[in-house]
Amino acid sequence: MLKAGTYDLVLIDNAPSLGLLLTNALAASNHVFGVAEADQWSCDGLATLLEHVDIVQRYYNKALDWSGLVISKWRNTKDETDWLGEITGNFSVAEVWVEDKIPLWSSIKTTLASGKGLDESTEARLRVLAHSYRRMVARWVPDEEVTI
Repeated sequence: MLKAGTYDLVLIDNAPSLGLLLTNALAASNHVFGVAEADQWSCDGLATLLEHVDIVQRYYNKALDWSGLVISKWRNTKDETDWLGEITGNFSVAEVWVEDKIPLWSSIKTTLASGKGLDESTEARLRVLAHSYRRMVARWVPDEEVTI
C-alpha cells in the first residue's frame, strides 16, 4: 500500500477514456497533467475532461488541481497553430506549456525502441528534446534530482 509522503512523485498514466479508472486515479491524485494534440478532437476531449475533473473535485477530491497541459505530436502546421490558439484561449484552468511542445518525429520512437534515451541519441534535436522533458519534470521535482 502506498503511503503519502513515501515518494517524491507518483505518476499515474491513464488511457484517453473517461471511465472508472480515470475517476479513481483523479480521486487519488493531487494534480492533473494533460497531454493533447492540437486538433478538433483534442479540443472536444479537453472540454469533456475539464467537466470530469470538476466533478471529481466537487465530490471526491477537493484538493485536486491542474498542473498543466502539454501539446504532443506537434508538426507546426497552420491548422495546429490555429487549434493551439483555441486550446490556450479556452483552457484557462492551467498553463498550456506551449514552449515545450512534443514534436511528431519518427526518430523519437526509433531511438526509444533501440533502448536508448533521447539524451543518448546521435541526433542533436533529440538531445535538445530531452532537455525539454527535463524542464517539464522539473516543475514537480527539483532540477538537481531530475535525471533522464
